Amino acid sequence: MAPLSAPQLEIAVENAPEAVVLRLEGEVDLATTPQFSSAVSLAAAARPGEPVAIDMAGVDLIDSTGLRVLLDASRSLDSPLVVLRPSREVRRMLELTMLAATIPVVEDLSQIPPAR
Repeated sequence: MAPLSAPQLEIAVENAPEAVVLRLEGEVDLATTPQFSSAVSLAAAARPGEPVAIDMAGVDLIDSTGLRVLLDASRSLDSPLVVLRPSREVRRMLELTMLAATIPVVEDLSQIPPAR
């Protein structure tokens, strides 16, 4: 029997002029949401009031715990939160749960709404 591998999530941070960008690669699920949540909080604290863009083009899977991190962050941070370039799987989950109506979804940094 082959060993089971643990899900992985890699997060890179980029300080773009428009926003702090978190580029995610891998799976956002119960095992990786603590890492994801912490990264979002740190990004918002790095540039208070500036947008935080979560680039999800490289996300293969997002479950309800990952969606909850997005929802909680959109409600509690002083920084605007946007989902950038969601993968097909992420876009589908955002639409099914109607989070796409709550959290802006953009394809390019130039589409990020201005800070509040």
